[in-house]
Amino acid sequence: MKRHYDRLSWLWLTAIALTLFVPVSALFFEIMARQGSEMPVKVQSVVTAHISIEGPITLVAGQFDELWMLLQDALPFLITIWGSGIVLLLVRLLLSNNVEKRICRLATEEPDLTIKIGHMVKISDDIESPMVLGAFEPIILIPKKIDNIGRDELLTILQHELAHIKRNALLWGIFQHILSILFWWNPLLRAMNIELNLHRELACDQMVLNQGVDPNCYSKILLAFSQHINTKQKH
Repeated sequence: MKRHYDRLSWLWLTAIALTLFVPVSALFFEIMARQGSEMPVKVQSVVTAHISIEGPITLVAGQFDELWMLLQDALPFLITIWGSGIVLLLVRLLLSNNVEKRICRLATEEPDLTIKIGHMVKISDDIESPMVLGAFEPIILIPKKIDNIGRDELLTILQHELAHIKRNALLWGIFQHILSILFWWNPLLRAMNIELNLHRELACDQMVLNQGVDPNCYSKILLAFSQHINTKQKH
């Protein structure tokens, strides 16, 4: 059965956004409601007396109010921890971005491959596997270690990287990365990011196969390429 990995990748991205948006918006409206509802004392006492008849309701409401007060007391500390994590992740992101710029600057362009696939291709000594760098001006990078691989096999692998560009994967990756930085404490987000990244790769594989590449040949090319890289690394 053919699986629509492209649709699944978009569904995972939507799920990530909703997972973060719904609780944050609910908390925002709760804060606004509590700040905006100034109930007169007499009316409040009447409502409390009426609700007190319902024991479980009063108990749950009282527990919620206690938790809310504890949250308000701990809010400055929680914001400090949250902000510190964001700052650390932003620093790491900036350092990583500088490394990527250096790699792109030192890489050597391959005119033949660039013309063949219709997008800039460069060879780099600083990477271990093909990748795409640059969200707004993407460049396909291939490691110098695969210079002995067959040209047809290399072009097939480059089609996978080109699929990332056609799907604007790097631009959506920025959105995904921003969410990951803002909500670094959310383990559910990390798990969903893993699934999203997996289905994004599978969607690119599907785009390559949709161009007429035989699935068995494609899997053999990926396997041979992986073994080629591992052999180069050992030497």
